[in-house]
Amino acid sequence: MRGHLAEIDFIQSRIREVERQIRATSALPRFCESAQILRGFRGIGLMTAMQLICEIGDFCRFKSA
Repeated sequence: MRGHLAEIDFIQSRIREVERQIRATSALPRFCESAQILRGFRGIGLMTAMQLICEIGDFCRFKSA
């Protein structure tokens, strides 16, 4: 049981570290404006905005963007 609890603690700490890195990355000039625009939509927070940015890439490639 202790081993499982230690593993959960490790995973939670790793998640916090990855989230910190995502927050730092979202502040970079390359991502900042897009993240702010996406976060203006109801239900889209920072993590979802950054996921969309990473999945879609350059939004300008869409004619109606």
